[in-house]
Amino acid sequence: MIKTFHMQTLAVMLGTNIAALLLSLVLVSVIVLRPAAEIGANITADILNALARSLDRLDSTEQVMVLQILDEREYLSVKVASTPPENVDSAPSLFGRFFLQALMQQPGASAVPEWRLDDQDRFWMRLPTNDPPVWVSIRTRRIADPVRGLLAIFAVAVLAAVVGGIALQRRVARPLTLLEQQVDRMENVENLPVLEETGPREIAAVSRALNRMTQRIRQAEADRAIMLAGVSHDLRTPLTKLRLSLAMLDDVDPDLVGGARRQVDRIEAMLVQFFDHARGFEDEPERLARIGEILRSALDMAGATGRVETSFREDLEVTVKKDALVRAIGNLLGNAFVHGALPVRVSADIDGGDLVLAVSDGGSGMDPADAEALVRPFARGNSARTGDGAGLGLAIADQVARAHGGSLRFARSPNGFTATIRIPGPTASQDT
Repeated sequence: MIKTFHMQTLAVMLGTNIAALLLSLVLVSVIVLRPAAEIGANITADILNALARSLDRLDSTEQVMVLQILDEREYLSVKVASTPPENVDSAPSLFGRFFLQALMQQPGASAVPEWRLDDQDRFWMRLPTNDPPVWVSIRTRRIADPVRGLLAIFAVAVLAAVVGGIALQRRVARPLTLLEQQVDRMENVENLPVLEETGPREIAAVSRALNRMTQRIRQAEADRAIMLAGVSHDLRTPLTKLRLSLAMLDDVDPDLVGGARRQVDRIEAMLVQFFDHARGFEDEPERLARIGEILRSALDMAGATGRVETSFREDLEVTVKKDALVRAIGNLLGNAFVHGALPVRVSADIDGGDLVLAVSDGGSGMDPADAEALVRPFARGNSARTGDGAGLGLAIADQVARAHGGSLRFARSPNGFTATIRIPGPTASQDT
């Protein structure tokens, strides 16, 4: 299957030209070659019959004299023999086949019972005489096969079609290639380019449509940033006041105050996840950071310092979106503690140039296919429906992995359940 526009255009043009040329060849054969062969057959049959009748009226000596005179002519070959001409291995051309068919359909075709084609492409026919057998070639000189000429024209036309198709395709493909390069540079809202509205009308129309879409994306992103800032301020302010009010309630039931504080903490944690997911992590710049610093920050964020087995090289440095990666690992650690079982492990290593971060626990976990479904925002497993999360932990981890061009995958084994973030390299360096 041809997939590229370049090859599809070339194939269509080449196929169309070949089909048109084949049809032309058929039409030339039917309209030109066959009528010409029929005319030649008519003339040949008349000459052969006249020559045969003339020879029949002559005695043997006169026949030999006439045949010798004919054989001395430069453009006429006559053979008097009881056997056909030699060197008759050649097959007739398309025109020759038309000629023979027409000749055998002439009145008195039985007068031309045999024919041969020699190695000089000349037809020899046996005259309807009994004694002696006479083979005669009426063809005046060797000429080029018209079918071969048509095939040569066909080859030239196909070559011209290919060259013209390539030139036309490049004319069309150049704006498409430029458009593709410009679209590939659309990594984030800040660097969305204004596309050049040049080239063929259809491609220019696509560029204009993409420019309009770019403007809408920029406007939507600006509106989203304003909305997130407003919501963050409007929600965090009453939460801060509520937390302050709870701190001032000294004479109230401690258990009630403690429960209220936990709910405030839960709401605040959910808001953090909402805002992290809504903002995304594409805008954070990548920078060089030690993997140990990243993992320790993640452990601190998840409140798991001292409770997790770690495995990493302290001297390993990677170029990543550090804060985003800390958030992703912290979310995976939180899931491991809430829904898994001890021991919880976190590791970092380089595999084939890729950075591989793995968080595992000793629990039975879930089927990896079910875990993949929980990557969707706000999706929550049965064990998490009564938890404190917002259903965005895995979605954020997946979002961080994709922001690095990587992936989040899950695996279950007899030893536990593992979530792995793989970020393609080259991202790593090692101190010497």
